[in-house]
Amino acid sequence: MASSCMDKPLSGGFSSETFVCNALVSLYSHKGNLISAQHIFSEMTSRDKVTYNSLISALAQRGFSNKALELYEDMQLSGFKSDCVTVASLLSACASIEALHKGRQLHCYAIKAGISSDAIIEGSLLDLYVKCSDVATARELFNTTNKENVVLWNVMLVAYGQLGNLIDSFDVFSQMLIAGVEPNEYTYPSILRTCTFLGAMDLGEQIHTLVVKTGFDQNVYVCSVLIDMYAKHGRLELAREILGKLTEEDVVSWTAMISRYVQHEMSLEALELFVEMLIRGIQSDNIGLSSALSACADIQALNQGRQIHAQACVFGYSLDLSIGNALINLYARCGRVDEAYLAFGIIHTKDQISWNERIEPLR
Repeated sequence: MASSCMDKPLSGGFSSETFVCNALVSLYSHKGNLISAQHIFSEMTSRDKVTYNSLISALAQRGFSNKALELYEDMQLSGFKSDCVTVASLLSACASIEALHKGRQLHCYAIKAGISSDAIIEGSLLDLYVKCSDVATARELFNTTNKENVVLWNVMLVAYGQLGNLIDSFDVFSQMLIAGVEPNEYTYPSILRTCTFLGAMDLGEQIHTLVVKTGFDQNVYVCSVLIDMYAKHGRLELAREILGKLTEEDVVSWTAMISRYVQHEMSLEALELFVEMLIRGIQSDNIGLSSALSACADIQALNQGRQIHAQACVFGYSLDLSIGNALINLYARCGRVDEAYLAFGIIHTKDQISWNERIEPLR
């Protein structure tokens, strides 16, 4: 019945029934149909806090942060008090547009309303301060939170990782283990990315050992970061070994390995791995395709490059910028200037690389 209602315009005086309309607003919002949700909302003669929360949450989740904040102002003028659901949604909206001042106001409200210690609010507040680059306040807040929530530890690891602060990242990670909080599939990538960025391979290897001990060595998300860490720093055999042991085949891990082979000028190995990936039935993404095209350009493998170009078209990546740039490079380096120009013309949004690749054959 719900789906049939969604296929028809609002009629029959539904707007006078708050309960029914709330359900419809929530349903449309969940389906991502914000136009219909807002239409029902605007026609309602009687709204309550649930009505506002449903639409505010949907707007924030769909990236309409300013509209979510505007609706909150209307909610206040209508005399409704915010609860945990409202504040968490609004904090998410503030974080996405880095509206720190408004976020601080919401933080103050949460304290006064006695909801600042709610787990969802704590996580949303940490996320706000981290995304607004106020890591000092985030750490101060973190020190007062419930240390059993792994999400909060992960947020702090991401924060210090973004700053390239290995000491504080490892400090938080160590405290987490001491507190008896078990790392999850998001914890390890956060600390490993920091090790990768700073070249802290000794620490990265220690964390890899812990990954194995805690049973995350088959998690594709964790392993893709391990592969990238080792491959970036020249440990290509070890990275390839990790990839080979994965029982769940994941395109991100494979393309990470292929791109690192290309960066280390191991084009033949990159192409061999690309072919193996396709044989296994893993459809490449734009990163894998552009990396394979770059490998073809390096060794001037024009025919294989054309085959990969055809695959890019089949997979729906023919207009992708990174693939377009790789195609220009391939055809130019293989002496096919006319085809390079054609590839350049297809790219809708060109960047500096596109123009450089176009100009290079003329020099």
